Amino acid sequence: MEKLFIGAAAQKGYNEYFYDRSSNNFGHCATQGNKLLAEDIADVILDNFFINQKGSIAP
Repeated sequence: MEKLFIGAAAQKGYNEYFYDRSSNNFGHCATQGNKLLAEDIADVILDNFFINQKGSIAP
C-alpha cells in the first residue's frame, strides 16, 4: 500500500493525495487519497474473495 501512495505522489504530487503531514512522510488523505485507497482495497477483496481461479465470479 505504501508503494502505491509513493508512486502516485511522485506522479501527481503529495498534495493531490494528502492534505496535511501528521507524520514525517504522510498525512491524512485528501479526496484522491481516499479514492486511491478504496480502489486498492476493492481490488484486493475482489481478487481474493470473489474471483475464482478461472477468472469468473465465485458463487
